[in-house]
Amino acid sequence: MLKVVFHVDEVDRWSMVLTNAKYIKALEPNSSVIILANGSAVLFYVHPHTSLVELTHALQKDGIQFEACRNALKGYGIAEAILPQYVMPVDSGVVELAKRQADGYAYIRP
Repeated sequence: MLKVVFHVDEVDRWSMVLTNAKYIKALEPNSSVIILANGSAVLFYVHPHTSLVELTHALQKDGIQFEACRNALKGYGIAEAILPQYVMPVDSGVVELAKRQADGYAYIRP
């Protein structure tokens, strides 16, 4: 099974990340895909680009896992309680990325 973790750390990278994740799921439906946001990219979870909301929800329903770095959330003053339900906070984005790679996930940072 294909396992991929996307690392998005800038708000303006979301369109590319979501599109790439969509293509992976289309070509490899049984793949495990995680999108982990840190840095300014966590702002997307509370202020999404309207053109990407529908795609984000479709990908979430398709089994793509969305994660957010707690350190970045704290740095941007974002309370976990206001995150969409499909977003899972992780203690540290960089530590989580390293763990995923150790677990055999391919790392992609568009």
